Amino acid sequence: MKLESEIGRFWKPAFESLKSLGQIYPRNFPLSTVIDQNILGFLLVNNETHRCLSTIFPKQDDGQNKGNLPQKERFEILRSFYKHTIGTYFASTIEASDKEPSKLSHTPVETYITSDTHKCYALQSGQHHFFVLYNANIPTFAMRNVTHKTLASLLKDKCIQI
Repeated sequence: MKLESEIGRFWKPAFESLKSLGQIYPRNFPLSTVIDQNILGFLLVNNETHRCLSTIFPKQDDGQNKGNLPQKERFEILRSFYKHTIGTYFASTIEASDKEPSKLSHTPVETYITSDTHKCYALQSGQHHFFVLYNANIPTFAMRNVTHKTLASLLKDKCIQI
């Protein structure tokens, strides 16, 4: 009984934060942040703060899944693209990954892949790594510009602390 009366004292300060988190789930970032319609998901990693922001539902009405990749497939594609890019091109803290990038004569900062069902683009910008999953309809030449604008938008948003 005594413990029950103490619960409100400890959880009340966190209640508003938890309530606001519930409003942005499963998107995981504020609705005020505009994201290109071709983006199916992304992963933003801050290597200095060891924080990340990820979503496979970037659009509010994305639960309908109208002709897009299913949720599980988006997750797997983004995950494998991240692992492949970090392990092959970008320097990382993954064990033995420093051997592969050292074979390159330069330090890559951007890369992409395309397939029949989707396209992916990765960007290394300062302390951030940004991995974006696009639908197959986006023109390949547009991915770079959209990725840079999306990263700038996410980093500029005061509600997102990454």
